[in-house]
Amino acid sequence: MPDEPRRPLDVPKAAPVEFEQNFITTAVCELRFPTLLELESRVPEDFQRALRKDYPHYEKGQSALLGLRLSTVQHHQFRSKDKHWTVVMHAFGLSLTSERYTNFEEFFSRFERLLKPAAKVLDTDFFTRLGLRYVNHLPVALGALDGWVNPALIQPLVLGNFGDVDRCWQEVRGRARDSSFSLRHGLGDAENGAPGKYVIDLDFYAENGSWDGLVPALKLLHEQSSDLFRWVVGPRAIEAMGRQTQKGTRR
Repeated sequence: MPDEPRRPLDVPKAAPVEFEQNFITTAVCELRFPTLLELESRVPEDFQRALRKDYPHYEKGQSALLGLRLSTVQHHQFRSKDKHWTVVMHAFGLSLTSERYTNFEEFFSRFERLLKPAAKVLDTDFFTRLGLRYVNHLPVALGALDGWVNPALIQPLVLGNFGDVDRCWQEVRGRARDSSFSLRHGLGDAENGAPGKYVIDLDFYAENGSWDGLVPALKLLHEQSSDLFRWVVGPRAIEAMGRQTQKGTRR
């Protein structure tokens, strides 16, 4: 008997709006591609020159990889003058990280500007993985969660069924349209409690797509992430983000 098709993520579509502020502490877009061995030892000069104006600070370092065993890879790191934006390139990946996320238009524009110089270096017509991750910290403690997070996720905590817990952390993985996702949420993070913070960690990713399809794929990941975020948070969180302005793209 054939396997039943897996049901995808099913949450309401969120209207494309921009809030006065957000709870995002870290935003990351990561692109993976077929391994290019020369990037293990040196960064292409043309790529560094193209980034120099926006990301003048360069460092060579190591990134930790988690797998069957812990390993490291050499990477090339470029940081903006204010150190709030970071580009990392290694033999099979390129990422953009923001610690001062304002809106998707700015984030997308910066990532899009990386693609042209990267395409010249990588010489590939497809990507192996494209991921978009948003880590949100809601400024709310255990005793005040009601109204901040969808009750479907936190009802036992609100009702006190578990008593006064020290830490609560949950993870959901599944499929969305043309992508996969993980939702990690709870008090603190998976290893450490963080009093006064409720974490919503959203990660959407697509695999094995064409290089020409990067831009629409990234926009779709953002839309899906926005839809899930708006389902996860409650009305008090929406109110705390301030006035909503209708936009062509979301959050």
